[in-house]
Amino acid sequence: MDYQTARYTAECARWYAASGDESYKEKAYRSLNFVTYCSDPDGKAYESILSNGISNWWSDCYGEGPRMFYRAFAAIPAWSPPGEDHILYSESILKDVRYKQKTVSYATEEETAIDYLHLGFKPSSVTLNGKELAEKNPTALQGYLLKAIGHGDFSLQIHRQEKGRVLISGQ
Repeated sequence: MDYQTARYTAECARWYAASGDESYKEKAYRSLNFVTYCSDPDGKAYESILSNGISNWWSDCYGEGPRMFYRAFAAIPAWSPPGEDHILYSESILKDVRYKQKTVSYATEEETAIDYLHLGFKPSSVTLNGKELAEKNPTALQGYLLKAIGHGDFSLQIHRQEKGRVLISGQ
């Protein structure tokens, strides 16, 4: 039940992000809250609110349920912790992730992917393999989308067509 609800949450959040339909944001919010009741204080997930402490060998909720939070946060970055820098989700494997003052960098493994970040600063530069990326227009395959999400924080989506080193810097 935990995992299925978490999957539903992620899909509702993604549909809200794509459509702007507030009813899906509300469904995602309520479902995500329910899923938190299926975890112990250490973050270990269990099948349902009634199965805490019961060994559920048949369940796949232990890894899959909590992982769906990343997809929900990628769709609605304002729900992730404010004032902090986070890679919320990526369609690629990321390595060598580094967080410094107003700087986030990482290496990517796949060429075509989208990376979703929550930043506590406004980026002044987004580069891929040392080349400046431009703000993405609807027809461009590569670039970034930046959106203010309140409290001085920003949502950043990086659309890539090559693998390599990503560097995000702020002032």
